[in-house]
Amino acid sequence: MTKLAVHFANTVSALLIAATLISSPGYAEEEFDWAAEAERRAHVAGTGIIGKPLAPITLEGINGQALALSQHLGKRPIYLKFWATWCGTCRAQMPHFEKISKEYGDKMAVIAVNTGINDDIDDVKAYLKTIELTMPMVRDDGTLADALELTVTPQHVLIDQNGHVVWLGHKDDAQFLSVLDRVANNRYTPKLITQSQPTPEKTIDIVVKDGHLEKSLLLTSVQGQTINLPAKGNKNTYVWFNSPWCEWYLADSKPAISEACTALRKVASSRDDLGHWAAVSLDVWANESDVTGYLEQHQLKIPTVLDNTKAIFKSFGIRSLPSLVVLKPDGTVVQTKTFASAKDVKAFFSRNKD
Repeated sequence: MTKLAVHFANTVSALLIAATLISSPGYAEEEFDWAAEAERRAHVAGTGIIGKPLAPITLEGINGQALALSQHLGKRPIYLKFWATWCGTCRAQMPHFEKISKEYGDKMAVIAVNTGINDDIDDVKAYLKTIELTMPMVRDDGTLADALELTVTPQHVLIDQNGHVVWLGHKDDAQFLSVLDRVANNRYTPKLITQSQPTPEKTIDIVVKDGHLEKSLLLTSVQGQTINLPAKGNKNTYVWFNSPWCEWYLADSKPAISEACTALRKVASSRDDLGHWAAVSLDVWANESDVTGYLEQHQLKIPTVLDNTKAIFKSFGIRSLPSLVVLKPDGTVVQTKTFASAKDVKAFFSRNKD
């Protein structure tokens, strides 16, 4: 890897971030370095799993052939890169990712992992027609993301020859490449960080079976409120699945989805006549301050929980934003709907007036 190649990859990544992420309301380009923040978030997420073994998860292949991590774990180092078609920085890093695959493919398994968030197989296949990628390409159903604390995109994960997670990061920079080279050549020992606070519980007792929430949930919102799912009373509960970046970040890459996020927000903030509302925010590219900032920006009073274990999303089978789950007072799931456009949102609530 030449210094020029490293510089080029970093420059493109930085330009993409400046052109997209920093356009977020409330941030100015000269005030905030999103690449550094993403790297920080990835490192923080990694403190609880660095040095620990990764479970032998099997992933869905983009072209139909499944890939079992067990064929590599404990036998050779692994480089997993989480990415999404709508992620500008992911796209910018892809040519360099291909170069890494060709340079290190004989020493380690290099695998591209599509997050499956707001991406279906057709989205991925369409993107792959625009760029040459030769490494194995798989799609996550949330299981691997949960095991590896997915918190930003792209997210790089390095696993040593013993099957232990040794690196989580975001930047494709000189530091990452140095660690990657040492992992590939079995010469890297991670620095273990002692956490000052305990990690959150990785399981929430949620059982959705045969279209029914078998046990009511008691959650705490970022505003400090208690959320009952389903809410008490005789009205339905509308559970809005969202994330603070959906409206502005997807405006260029997936404008129809961005507009759907805006449209559903407006419905959620104005239609309390329909029933009780609660919001669940995905924790990828969103922490508690991001969520509270979003609520303040739009003057939203809806109690909102940050799903920092992804358990709520997973239990209700939510893989795309924005989505809605409607619960009867007894916990029956009346409807689960993912919206593809603002027109889709309008049509749904025109049909569901009561």
